[in-house]
Amino acid sequence: MIKKVIVGLDESNDTKSAISVACRLAKDSDCVVVGVGVVDLPGIESIERGATPGALYFAEEQKNISSRTPLKK
Repeated sequence: MIKKVIVGLDESNDTKSAISVACRLAKDSDCVVVGVGVVDLPGIESIERGATPGALYFAEEQKNISSRTPLKK
């Protein structure tokens, strides 16, 4: 029995298809869909010195969000 369907979220064209399939599967199986997104903080932080003005702010905001949002089991 399926309890959760996890879908990776990004800006690719495949995401829409994945969400659609996940929702259909969840509806048929009476389960929930969980979306997962990944932020590449090390990648953002490594270019801070030469980055655009908003990149440093974005990296700091993501650190703040990550530190106060516990993962649910």
